[in-house]
Amino acid sequence: MANKRLREIVGVFSSLGITTLKEKNKLIEDKTTPIKLRMAFEKLGPSFVKIGQILSTRSDLLPEPYVKELSKLQSKVPPISKDIVMTAIQNELPKPIDGIFLSVSEEPLASGSVAQTHLAKLLDGREVVIKIQRPHLAEIVEEDLNLLIRLSRRIPRKFIPMVNITDVLYQLKDSLTVEIDFRNEAKAMIDFADINQSVRCIAVPEVFEEFTTQHMVVEEYISGIPINHYEDLIHAGYDLEDIGKKLMLSFIKQVFKDGYFHGDPHPGNLLIKDGKIYFIDFGIMGKLEDAMRAGLNDILYSFTAQDVDGMTQ
Repeated sequence: MANKRLREIVGVFSSLGITTLKEKNKLIEDKTTPIKLRMAFEKLGPSFVKIGQILSTRSDLLPEPYVKELSKLQSKVPPISKDIVMTAIQNELPKPIDGIFLSVSEEPLASGSVAQTHLAKLLDGREVVIKIQRPHLAEIVEEDLNLLIRLSRRIPRKFIPMVNITDVLYQLKDSLTVEIDFRNEAKAMIDFADINQSVRCIAVPEVFEEFTTQHMVVEEYISGIPINHYEDLIHAGYDLEDIGKKLMLSFIKQVFKDGYFHGDPHPGNLLIKDGKIYFIDFGIMGKLEDAMRAGLNDILYSFTAQDVDGMTQ
């Protein structure tokens, strides 16, 4: 099975012409190569899309054209066909779809490397979002990352001296294992809402636990304004500086006080509605132990007190 997948990986890179650019430095300098690399990651599926997404944040490792092209993987992932999606949703439900939902949109709201989301209506008329996992995702991720870990051990350390590739892949495997069990995401939403219930400007969509499984989450639909749609926010009467202050204070609380924070706060995961900042997509969460939080608080205090010795300590 591993050999078959390896041949598939090599085949995809070869079909796009990436492995045929043998002249020295041609691979880096060729202007079409970043596009080809992004296309290869898309063709090879969720494990590679996730790796590409991580690489898109590492301008210290890759030239700017690669970072720019791979960043498209954050939002431009090919969707699953409607037939496969409906079958996947039905497989997670205890009764027929029309016994739970009045309607389920065939077109996705968003499509990512791990899952895609669809707008739906419950029988009582409430609008919800169904987040359904890509079929066979766990098996694909397990196989791909085990294969890449084995291959990484053959890469000379001097090739990329600043990173231990094998360790990075093990960490990626651990984080993806948690991320692709959607029961963890549902619990994170509930826990985050509970911890921040006293913060009136922060909100989380309601989770419908009765329809949540390892492969699917059903949650309240928030028809908010994305936090980076500045003109829309101003037109709706919001003060951008006020939103910025509230968001910053929220993160300070999450990190320095709670030690439990949203781990993927890009603009697509922050919506403004009814005077509240809604956090969505809780697939990645960050946790800090007490000792680490205490150390960070000491650094912050020393910084505000302009205590250089304290910061050094």
